Amino acid sequence: MAASWRDLARCRGMDTDLFFPEPDVVPTVLEVCAVCPVRDACLDDAVAVETREGGGAYGIRGGMIASHRARLLSRMKRSGTILSASQFLTKEGA
Repeated sequence: MAASWRDLARCRGMDTDLFFPEPDVVPTVLEVCAVCPVRDACLDDAVAVETREGGGAYGIRGGMIASHRARLLSRMKRSGTILSASQFLTKEGA
């Protein structure tokens, strides 16, 4: 059976509390995301889940804090894109 992207994530096995910092704390866990080989898949999954659940972005996923993912989702909706979040960012040149 093929490995899930989650099995390859740099954060696998880390304390999940690190991904839910206080709002005014700069999360150092973003450094883990920056070098993660499955960051795009994580971001795509986060945005897909948050879209299905009607928003409710929380925590750090895919190298983005919740408010950044919410803004990304808003831009994606305005553009009418059918791209994944990571493809949309690539197209935007972000």
